[in-house]
Amino acid sequence: PVDNEDGPREGMPDLLPLLEAGPALKWWPLGRHKDWSLHVQLAGRLTASVDVEDDLATAYEGWRSELSITYARYLADPRWRCGTSLSLGAASVDYHRYFYDVPDAYATEDRPAYDAAAGYSGAGWSVFLSRKLTRTLTTGGYARWDHLPGAVYEDSPLIERENTFMAGLAVIWRFAESTQRVQRQPDRDAR
Repeated sequence: PVDNEDGPREGMPDLLPLLEAGPALKWWPLGRHKDWSLHVQLAGRLTASVDVEDDLATAYEGWRSELSITYARYLADPRWRCGTSLSLGAASVDYHRYFYDVPDAYATEDRPAYDAAAGYSGAGWSVFLSRKLTRTLTTGGYARWDHLPGAVYEDSPLIERENTFMAGLAVIWRFAESTQRVQRQPDRDAR
């Protein structure tokens, strides 16, 4: 959640936490390899805000998509994996309005009204390092730089920086997997 007591959103409604869900298509243009991988991914996500103070009431907030290319490799110890990714984003008008609109009722002398559009959402570059702890549990860390020039909402008075940096830690729990696995074809893996 975003608290709007000061800063560019002062006096505007708070932003609620978001839930996202959707498919991702992956393609390995050079095939899959034992020690490294290069894949292109197209992901689409439907987004809903969740009001935790109002019996978990939800509201549709649009969709977003991301096209990325990722290179990853295992280190000397195969439990460790590192990689890097470049991405381009796009989103619906509803998604951009949730974050970047300034309705007339909240316009001020320093914050003019603004109506966001659908389209390009910026580019990103990230790096990650992960370690498999057990068959179902993995932990890791990441850092991401986002570059907003050219984004359809770059003129929003709520934008303070064209570049942002974030870092985080993750714990991934694989709670289920298919009992039927696809077998790799040896001639494809040799490429």
